[in-house]
Amino acid sequence: QLGFAFTMAPWRGLVVVAASLQAALSSASTCEVDVAARKDCGFVGIDQSSCEAQGCCWSEHADDDSGTVPWCFYASTTGGSTYSLSDYTLDDAGLRGTLVLDSASGATGLGALSLEVTFSSADHARVRITDASAERWEIPESIVPATVSPFARRASSQAYALNFTESPFTFTLYRVADGEVLFQSAENLVFQDQYIELTTSLDPTAGL
Repeated sequence: QLGFAFTMAPWRGLVVVAASLQAALSSASTCEVDVAARKDCGFVGIDQSSCEAQGCCWSEHADDDSGTVPWCFYASTTGGSTYSLSDYTLDDAGLRGTLVLDSASGATGLGALSLEVTFSSADHARVRITDASAERWEIPESIVPATVSPFARRASSQAYALNFTESPFTFTLYRVADGEVLFQSAENLVFQDQYIELTTSLDPTAGL
């Protein structure tokens, strides 16, 4: 199962306080990414060997007088495994629904997943994705207590907001005060019996 939580730290923004996921480039990944869609995967001064060693793509771009086009960037995962959101409910407590695998694309994985996005407090959200057809062991809260207790959110005081698309399913958490993206999932989601892959990217200028 996949679970992670987000907390808005008062001095900077978002902190991922708990996570259990494996991130890797899928076999469907490609470095053929439009210049305008490149997401920076490196750091100032990174070279090609260091970039590729951390699983990123490298392609120099000469026509870039402003220096804003990253040469080291994330691969595209277009054509990978995708899910669609169905039978969902969105209310003051969060988002709940079922993710259904797009088997027509030839993707493999669990056919149905349970999705829970819980608005735990004014500055804390929890995302939980599990197998919809079978129970799986997870660490009991008696061992690792929840950091906050769930509550019915008050929209006027919540520091973050949620956007999502139904097909293919993606979601974005952003800060209400300035609209800055805190977490954004990509279309590609691999959820197999012993392998999970969730793809995301982070703006290099983000204050996280």
